[in-house]
Amino acid sequence: MVLDADSDKILWDHDGVTALMPASNVKLATATAALTVLGPEHRFTTRVVYGHGTLPLVGGGDRTLSSADLAELAKAAVAD
Repeated sequence: MVLDADSDKILWDHDGVTALMPASNVKLATATAALTVLGPEHRFTTRVVYGHGTLPLVGGGDRTLSSADLAELAKAAVAD
């Protein structure tokens, strides 16, 4: 299931109401390690880099990135 972080509107769903077992317990260990090393206040960010006629996104795992955020990133990148 893919949700819009601002509105909680479902953007895409494939058996989203079906409870499933996690793919592996390694994810739990990874999450624990990330919280231990980075801390609970750490935020991942996505940035845009303009150069050579392209405007690529450099993803950082930001799950709250919205269309409005993308537009703002693009404007900021072109302005620099």
